[in-house]
Amino acid sequence: MKITRESLARIIEEELGEMLRPRMNVGSSGLTGPPPAPEMPAGPVMVQIPIDALQDVYGMVKAEHDLSKADNQTPERVIQSLSRIAGTLADLL
Repeated sequence: MKITRESLARIIEEELGEMLRPRMNVGSSGLTGPPPAPEMPAGPVMVQIPIDALQDVYGMVKAEHDLSKADNQTPERVIQSLSRIAGTLADLL
């Protein structure tokens, strides 16, 4: 069976429309709309990070900072950013 470009385009458009159309919840009272978004906790979320993981990340950032500082082609803003990151990590340790 041969299919024209127009027919193929119409079929693809219909299929994509079916896939992209938001799914609707069906409750006892009929359609209720899309599922509700999950609740996000208010305020910052505190996460415990093992001290050895922080030390590893600090070591990697510090090493990259030292290498970048030695390379005269590294932009100063990159060196400053690495320095601020290393300082923040050092404060956490």
